[in-house]
Amino acid sequence: MYPHFIGIGAQKAGTTWLDRNLECHPGIWMPPRKEIHYFDRSANFVDPPQKKEPQRLQEGP
Repeated sequence: MYPHFIGIGAQKAGTTWLDRNLECHPGIWMPPRKEIHYFDRSANFVDPPQKKEPQRLQEGP
């Protein structure tokens, strides 16, 4: 399952507030893991994204 929306934000930019408010909406499903830190890992800049990447959004820490 691919996400219909991906929010990208800097630290202290209101992303936690946005996450909590979207989570309250009955028509929106939010993954249990809020931050995947994709761009924190240098290995992610070497290989193209794999099809398994969206699955990580659904998994917990």
